[in-house]
Amino acid sequence: KNPATVHGGALPTGIGWYRKSFVTPNIKDKVIYIEFDGIFRNSTIYINGEEVDRRPSGYNSMSYNITRYLKPEGETNIIAVRVDNSMQPASRWYTGSGIYRNVRLVTTSEIHVDYSGTHITTPSITNNEATVHTVVTINNLTTEDKEITLRNTILNKRGKEEKYRETSATIKAGESLDVEMDIVLESPTLWDVTNPYLYTMRSIVMVEHKAVDEYNTRFGIRQMEFKADTGFWLNGQNMKIKGVCLHHDLGALGSAVHRRAIEREIEIIKSMGVNAIRTAHNPPSPQLLDVCDEQGILVIDEAFDTWQRAKVKHDYSRHFNDWWEQDLEAFIKRDRNHPSIIAWSIGNAVQEQWEESRVANPKKNKSVQLTRRMVDVVKRKDSSRPVTAALSKMDTTNNLLRSNALDIVGINYNEKGYDSMRAWYSNMPIIATESAAVFNNPEAWYLSHEEAWIAVRDKEYVAGTFIWSAFDYL
Repeated sequence: KNPATVHGGALPTGIGWYRKSFVTPNIKDKVIYIEFDGIFRNSTIYINGEEVDRRPSGYNSMSYNITRYLKPEGETNIIAVRVDNSMQPASRWYTGSGIYRNVRLVTTSEIHVDYSGTHITTPSITNNEATVHTVVTINNLTTEDKEITLRNTILNKRGKEEKYRETSATIKAGESLDVEMDIVLESPTLWDVTNPYLYTMRSIVMVEHKAVDEYNTRFGIRQMEFKADTGFWLNGQNMKIKGVCLHHDLGALGSAVHRRAIEREIEIIKSMGVNAIRTAHNPPSPQLLDVCDEQGILVIDEAFDTWQRAKVKHDYSRHFNDWWEQDLEAFIKRDRNHPSIIAWSIGNAVQEQWEESRVANPKKNKSVQLTRRMVDVVKRKDSSRPVTAALSKMDTTNNLLRSNALDIVGINYNEKGYDSMRAWYSNMPIIATESAAVFNNPEAWYLSHEEAWIAVRDKEYVAGTFIWSAFDYL
């Protein structure tokens, strides 16, 4: 009888409060942030009774500078978090409620690397060397312009320094600056599904020759490409993507993040022959992406299940117009350094595929224009990966495809339509973003698991498939 329905685990939801206290340390020339990896949902953060901020999304990570709300050194502060998941149904699957991902209190210098403030790409890779391009966003929260030196050092898997570079810049008072740098690494080890080799970029910010902040970013060096005729290529090798769609929860353990449970989950699906996951259908926990980096699992990282048009009464569509751009930017910034991610997905079977398809002129079609705006946001934050969407409307009137903004055609449950899609969109790569429901009904419009795989295996131009869901294999 609970309003979350069986999709929400038939469990009660409602309003929850969290409180935690800590004593203010010596914060002269320091700032303190509180970071949340995810709160489901409609969270409001208070420090000592003052509202800091609020966020409707249950999946996005967030960081708040709480320095100005703190009491003097030695006095006790109260952090309170109000979570409101009472409006139900809110989703088509189990979400959990409350603070279900990790939380950190971070103390750093007033001059420091921004939250999710690094962007590492490898624009050039040869047999002998790789160019590692780094953009580091540095905040200056002081009242004076500051001359800083940034030292970026590449550490190998064992933590040994491989190469470093330094550069200097001036950051104006109260502003941020993007500091760019290239490091050429000789004889790099490439990240691959069979050898997921990870480097670390150690970024040290120095003022007057003194280190004031250190920020470490893991990354991988790899080449990847989707081709219209031959599908997916990794480090010069053509390979089929054998994926599953994976929700953020951990089955019977619930939605609370647990690293070992995530590792075990990925180990199990790898043992089935899986080499990829699609995050169904929202930003996952950072720990899941860390594990995929470590275990060599490819990822299509998905941002939204709904846009403006709802799928259930109280889903994210209620907040989409006000929040989509901020949430999408934060999602890309947080995840863009993970080598496991091979594509971004901006939506899953969104209802806007059908909306206004009768409008012949794309310039007057709101859904077409929205798709273009969303892809533009993704590309501004990361242009190194293609953008797709999981589509269930398969013809030439699909609004997302009419936008000409997507890089890859993502197909949900239309295994029999690959040839038609190939004819209509011959210049675009194609991937089965969702296929093979758990039922094996010969009267159904979809195919059995075996048929769905053969349809992909025998068509060179289909990059791969993502079975719905991992449990369909069992």
